[in-house]
Amino acid sequence: MDKEMWLYTLRLALFLPLVLLMAYFLIKYILSGRLLPAGVVNRRCLRFVEQLPLGTRSALVLVQVGGEYLLLAREENRLHLLKHYPGLPVLPEDRSPGGC
Repeated sequence: MDKEMWLYTLRLALFLPLVLLMAYFLIKYILSGRLLPAGVVNRRCLRFVEQLPLGTRSALVLVQVGGEYLLLAREENRLHLLKHYPGLPVLPEDRSPGGC
């Protein structure tokens, strides 16, 4: 009986760290989307594009949802939809020096 207890303890000491290490890599790499197998598409549909601060607690935010774009106004505790674009909005070309 004592020999069996030592074998169980030895198995636990060997396999528990292995299982914990496998769980760590599963969560860190596979589930985060870094190591997706070939042919698997990243299914994130929402993407932050750009933010323009207007003050200390407000900003204009451009967000991509699928193939559409939303221009949002963000305040301290509110979010307002300002404009819905079916495609990426094209800005007029700025010819001034130092323009974007």
